[in-house]
Amino acid sequence: LESFVGGKGKANRDVQSIPKSNSYPHSAEDLFLSESSQVALCHELCNEIQMYKSILERAVNLDKQQLQVSLDELKAKCPEEASAEFCSDALPDISQKLAENRGYDTVHP
Repeated sequence: LESFVGGKGKANRDVQSIPKSNSYPHSAEDLFLSESSQVALCHELCNEIQMYKSILERAVNLDKQQLQVSLDELKAKCPEEASAEFCSDALPDISQKLAENRGYDTVHP
């Protein structure tokens, strides 16, 4: 993924992984997300969803059927964002951030 966005493919291996569970016990209600919350979440994640679709379409390890299954699953959860070509909020330009923090000379769109 890093090299896909123009990086050198040298991910920081010293980063600690995130714990798999919270320190509080889980309940069945933790898994519930209201329809309005899901719509709001999809809207806020629109740019990430567009990048996800782009990554899926470029994946060399997915055949056409697997790609379609993934896109159908996305459409079931976030129908507007799954069919959108762009989002109301512009995708942030992180090229300068990558140059400053990762040492990249150039980043390709």
